[in-house]
Amino acid sequence: MKAVLPGVLRLLHEAGQRSRMQFSPLGRLLIRGALAAALLAPGPSIHTLEFMTLCLALLGIGLAGTRLQGTRLEAMRCLPRHCTVDLPMHYRIRISNRGTQTLRSITIMDELQHNYPQQFRGYRRWYQQLLQIRGGSIPATAQPLQLAPGESTELDMELLPHRRGWLHFKCIHLLLPEALGLCNRRISLPLQDKLISLPPRYPMRAINTSGGVGQQQPTPQAGPATDFLYLREYRPGDPVRQIHWPAYARHHSLLVREQESPNTPRIGLLLDTCAATARNFEAAVSVAASLLNPGEVLNSGCKPSLLVVGNQSCLHVPQLPNHAGEWNMLEHLACATTEAPTRLPAFISTAQRRSTQHGVDTLVAVFPQWDPARQALCTALRHAGHRVLALVTGTGAAPSPTPGDPVYLDMDQLGRELSQPLCVR
Repeated sequence: MKAVLPGVLRLLHEAGQRSRMQFSPLGRLLIRGALAAALLAPGPSIHTLEFMTLCLALLGIGLAGTRLQGTRLEAMRCLPRHCTVDLPMHYRIRISNRGTQTLRSITIMDELQHNYPQQFRGYRRWYQQLLQIRGGSIPATAQPLQLAPGESTELDMELLPHRRGWLHFKCIHLLLPEALGLCNRRISLPLQDKLISLPPRYPMRAINTSGGVGQQQPTPQAGPATDFLYLREYRPGDPVRQIHWPAYARHHSLLVREQESPNTPRIGLLLDTCAATARNFEAAVSVAASLLNPGEVLNSGCKPSLLVVGNQSCLHVPQLPNHAGEWNMLEHLACATTEAPTRLPAFISTAQRRSTQHGVDTLVAVFPQWDPARQALCTALRHAGHRVLALVTGTGAAPSPTPGDPVYLDMDQLGRELSQPLCVR
């Protein structure tokens, strides 16, 4: 029985979706009335047959009216760069009437790509799994607007993301009511777009990477350095040898090569993906995303330049002033998935190799759990010359941290936990 129920629920869900698009609320009320008259009538009577005939005749006239409408519509989505889990996001859909008729009361239904769950553990769990697979909910929007031939307009839509990762849009359904207002003509426009859904992020204090309270590391500055960062406008007092003459020849403005000071700390962020439970892992991803939140800095302008997400991805970006590196890292975090515990030794080897390869001196490691293997990783990184701050997500009261021990974060109160001062030792 459990093997058949997922298919039955899929058919019922698709039938419900089609009926909501094909019939208006008044049309669905007529259908329910005809079914109620057929099922609840004590016996066949002329009044019941008359009522059912009237309902079916009105619905037939409405369906015929949708076939007589000749329209030509075009639509385009205007999506932002990203959205955040469980936070409503507003975007716009631009509609253009390329036909010869004036359109009124257009209903817009935007659809996301999804697959149906293959297991049945109760209808509520099945529907929750469907929302997670689909990635978000988009309520239909009915606007009492009038769209003349050749006219264009923009309508507001709202998306509520339910998970992180890429959300893929499938098509836009435009529903046009007929004269009686019982049925709709559905115009489906296959427009495939995608949008990244980021994990929840929390405001946090700057992490002190100097090992003491009140100390700050120097920020990038002009002059002799090891690595090139970016080009900036010329300021009086900059050395002439730092002027980028090819850029001056192209743009006729003085630009100076901004380089990284040898004393600038290089910060790396490690995310352990070998989690025991999905809840701990989601909390760890939120903590890592809060550290990469554009606009938030770890210490006096220093931002992570290295990101290692388990055995899935490793990203090294320069400390650019336009937050491009942080956004790129956030996209990698949004697509992170859990791995088997047997992959932990490979993650330990990758973290040690990448940290040494890119010259990282300060590491912030986020773990979904704590055990001797992860403690050995932090010890090995410290012996290699790195300063390490280990953050562990869990529940309940956390032990008081001592130098070298991890900092436990209650995942039920991450906002309050991350607002506390943290120091790398």
